[in-house]
Amino acid sequence: MKTPFQLISFNSEKKINISGELERKSTLFTLNLKFSDPQDVIKFSYSKNPSPKRTFGLWEKTCFEIFLKKRNSTEYIEFNFSADMEWSCFHFDDYKEGMKDFQGVKIENLIFDPKNCTFQAAWKFDFLDESFDCGISTIIQTKDLKKTYWALKHPNLTPDFHDFRSFTLPSLR
Repeated sequence: MKTPFQLISFNSEKKINISGELERKSTLFTLNLKFSDPQDVIKFSYSKNPSPKRTFGLWEKTCFEIFLKKRNSTEYIEFNFSADMEWSCFHFDDYKEGMKDFQGVKIENLIFDPKNCTFQAAWKFDFLDESFDCGISTIIQTKDLKKTYWALKHPNLTPDFHDFRSFTLPSLR
């Protein structure tokens, strides 16, 4: 099942639009993002024909984040992806606690198309029988090196993508 979404800005006055869909088929998850950037302000760094590379600290630049929290639990997994085909994945025991690299993930593909302003990530991880609450967010670095924060919901006075109240995408099972 494909679940569409629209991200909202926390602090941007730019005319950027970010929408997409998340799909789950058994253990395969696919994220499709579409950007509208009529003012041409988003700073993307990307490589042609790169191989996906696991990298720490992607939130320091434009990156795309998915949070999957086990239903009725405080345990969750954070996935980070960037346009230059870097990725990372972390497991948390509770809200921002117990962070460690999560090894149980296999990246199927990362595709960035700068001409059409689209990004796709597909990955597998073995939580076949789990139901998840989902948060989707994006950090956009603009060409003037400012960061803007985008999410399904911003429940706080500061951006906090780990806040469970922002995991508002309908349950993925």
